[in-house]
Amino acid sequence: MTPMEKKPYSIPFSVSSALNTLRSAGFQAYPVGGCVRDLLLNREIHDWDLTTSASPDQIKQAFSQYPVVETGISHGTVTVCFPEMPLEITTYREDGEYKDHRHPDKVIFTQELGKDLARRDFTINAMALGESSQIIDFFQGADDLKKRQIRCVGSPDARFEEDGLRILRALRFASVLNFSIEKETERSLYEKKELLLTISPERIWSEFQKLLCGDAAVTVLRKYHSIFSVIFPEIKELKDFPQHNPYHCYDIWEHTLHALEHSPADFPLRCALLFHDSGKPEVFTRDSLGVGHFYGHEKVSLRKVRAVLSRFRSDKKTENLVSFLVEKHGIPLFPDPVLLKKRLRAFGPDKLQCLFEIQKADSSALALWEEKLIPLKQAEEMLRDILQEEHCFSIKDLAVSGRDLLPFLPEGPEIGKCLQELLSGVIEGLYPNQKEALLAIVQEKYTQKRNTGSLPE
Repeated sequence: MTPMEKKPYSIPFSVSSALNTLRSAGFQAYPVGGCVRDLLLNREIHDWDLTTSASPDQIKQAFSQYPVVETGISHGTVTVCFPEMPLEITTYREDGEYKDHRHPDKVIFTQELGKDLARRDFTINAMALGESSQIIDFFQGADDLKKRQIRCVGSPDARFEEDGLRILRALRFASVLNFSIEKETERSLYEKKELLLTISPERIWSEFQKLLCGDAAVTVLRKYHSIFSVIFPEIKELKDFPQHNPYHCYDIWEHTLHALEHSPADFPLRCALLFHDSGKPEVFTRDSLGVGHFYGHEKVSLRKVRAVLSRFRSDKKTENLVSFLVEKHGIPLFPDPVLLKKRLRAFGPDKLQCLFEIQKADSSALALWEEKLIPLKQAEEMLRDILQEEHCFSIKDLAVSGRDLLPFLPEGPEIGKCLQELLSGVIEGLYPNQKEALLAIVQEKYTQKRNTGSLPE
């Protein structure tokens, strides 16, 4: 155990209460894992996990006054539902053989904290907080925190063979914490990368969402492209694929990474950027001057990203937004109020604002970035004014409703058609958005239609 300076760490009341309950009953009990790591890094702690020498039955008995959920009873984990927060409490254990590269075939409960910590993935996740606020650290995790590095507990090969998801977890921690990966652990990442194919899509997707929003996501994607290509073959060809175009100073992969560097840490946005040019290799052509072109790459990229989202069982909301952004990432956006209101009419404010984020990031990764970025920012400013001033760009913004048109038109599809025509006229500045003026236009136009017999009775 590495001795460390004792500090008066702040622990939530429910955690202190649970520790006191277990210790008063004669058991050892400690906060363990990620909460200890984040405590030392002064990061916000979302989950407090406890480990104890008490058996699952003894844990349930000790907390009989609270609702207890048998979260993973076969692996020694129960969740105690305190009023302040739920707490996962797990019995000290050793893991049996991992034949499926994901779950141990059996667990053996033990009375030794050191054996429990030895089964964990990385040294920074294998520390416990002692009764006097000292850090219990058998594997120099605190030193690795100081070095800002990810290192496996024991043999990296063994750790990754046990659970292939740990490969992606190592990359996720490197991205989120902006840490490097220790040399032997890195070697094993490459050698064992195919184990990622044994992991369920849902688990991979959950880790990847956190990874892609990390502060060092671009650094990790750049360095470990070949590992990510195992789970995302759609990006494999992008690396070292030259674009042969005066607007581009990077190959497709580097262009993608530079675009990601200029995007907010929002998963749908970053996911769309990661795959927005994935269709380019498939449609690449060069003209008589040797200039490269990628006509229709948006459609191919859309097909590829939809395959990714389906394969990893993304939720529908994310799937719809990412697909939209990939398909429309090249649509013209320039500082013209009529154009912007037409885009608002077609896409709505939220999607259009996301599209601006995508295009700003994409433009920032071009050779002639100012040429594209300056008018794009002007258009974005104009969009903000349109929204702030509550301009009319949708049916609900019109000064008339379908009910207002009933004196002039029969109830049915003609009402909707008329409203759309009025909206187009207002957007293009042909009609004022005033009730009396719009009704006068309707009366004039549809009286003419009745007189010519083109309007159904």
